[in-house]
Amino acid sequence: MRSYLPDEGIYTFVGWSWLQGDWPYRDVWDHKGPVIFLVTLLRTALFGSAPEWTGVQEIGMGLLTAALLALAAYRLWGGIAASFTGLMGVILWAQLGPTGGHMSTAGSIIALLNAVCILAAVHAAAATGRTRALLLIALGVTGSLGFLAKPNAIGGIVAGTIILLWLARRSGTRRLLTDGGLLALGVALPMVIVAIVFGIAGALAQLIDVAYVYNATVRGPTILAEYGVAGMVARVARGLLRLHVLLPAGIIMMAAALALLERVRSPRSSLAGDVEWIVPVWLGLELLIYLSNGVYGHHIYPVLFTIALGAGWLVALTLRLLPEGHRIWALVPVVPLLVWPAAELARLNRPPDQDKPDWRLVGERIQRDTRPDERVLVFARHWGPSVLAISERRTAIRYIHSPPLHVRGYASNERWGEVVELLRGPDAPPFVVLPSWKVGDEPEGGPTVEWLAGGIDMDNATGPMADPVPYPNRGVMKELLAQRYDLDYCEGVLCVLRLRTAGRDRS
Repeated sequence: MRSYLPDEGIYTFVGWSWLQGDWPYRDVWDHKGPVIFLVTLLRTALFGSAPEWTGVQEIGMGLLTAALLALAAYRLWGGIAASFTGLMGVILWAQLGPTGGHMSTAGSIIALLNAVCILAAVHAAAATGRTRALLLIALGVTGSLGFLAKPNAIGGIVAGTIILLWLARRSGTRRLLTDGGLLALGVALPMVIVAIVFGIAGALAQLIDVAYVYNATVRGPTILAEYGVAGMVARVARGLLRLHVLLPAGIIMMAAALALLERVRSPRSSLAGDVEWIVPVWLGLELLIYLSNGVYGHHIYPVLFTIALGAGWLVALTLRLLPEGHRIWALVPVVPLLVWPAAELARLNRPPDQDKPDWRLVGERIQRDTRPDERVLVFARHWGPSVLAISERRTAIRYIHSPPLHVRGYASNERWGEVVELLRGPDAPPFVVLPSWKVGDEPEGGPTVEWLAGGIDMDNATGPMADPVPYPNRGVMKELLAQRYDLDYCEGVLCVLRLRTAGRDRS
């Protein structure tokens, strides 16, 4: 089982610190939604912040996602299709999950919530009365939780809503409005609760600032500008050439063709026949979301699970079209599709490197060298939050990674001033962690505080997202580091500075 990636360090630490009384956005800055941090809060409360538990969580969520989609397939098509859906889901997911080397807490949460949405929509389509109302509300609540985890987690609820409202239109305007109202009620409930809870905590303004100002008006438009139209087209082409997208996506295309063939042979419509079109609708939405994220890594998690449900649809349609006594031939188009992902999984599932990474060594040492009540300043974009998570020490400043201090349109002299005020004050952190990458050639005689402080300018120094403004408080910060701290040690690309004080009690 692999160790976690930088994002998992961020989510783990924010969840852990929330458990200690530091609120997301107000006290610990990150731009993801609160539901991700709530999940890691629960995990750290139960098991602690060790990265191994992140892997256990993701294995559990991946298996549960495959099981929920298998239940949806069973409701639609029966046991054979359900079994194939679950099997395909596990094999495809495991290529990118903890055993495949690309963990993603956000991707796992999004995929799981999408699966709940699909299951709720499938059951709601045939339900009546109070049961239907509760399922529609559940669909809205789950979709809203997905949005509050990450805005692009809306594929499941949108697919379910499209199918359910398409079916409801046959019963008249009143049914359409009622179903739409119940869905809207479900969507509103988590958002109202989050607004109340964060409002009481005094963190609502910061949540809105990060969610809207940073994500909607800074990060999203800047990422698009970073690649440009030609660059995005090139990324999409490279991404879609990856076999794990193209080959399994053919499952959905084959299934859709068979479904159209079945309609030609038997024109009569049925409820089950209409509901199963949720599969290509969901796939289309997830592919659009995947492309909008630049066809990048863990964003494909929901796509893979959509393909698994499509595999079940293909099995069901093939069984329905084949005559009695010849249904064994249903295996012909689907079994070969398992060969490639199973072989790829076997190739990826090799023993991991057992050496402890730099961030784990630094985190464990900081934990030994500090008291539980002491706070640490980590200024390392990629692995800094992982250091905090391993050390289980609260952050001295809410910016646990550097983008809010570097991104054009969001960075400011006032934000840098928050760091300066901390370093000037009597409660300056006992340790500061800085990265040594992108700093330039190491000076003769070894690394120095001044050399490391210069890396603060280089952390996000290139690309359209970087703010080139030479903020005065950034210069003051570097001066304060040189004045008040000495270099203690380095582990790989991370270096630790120690505050110049005498007689600090370590008992």
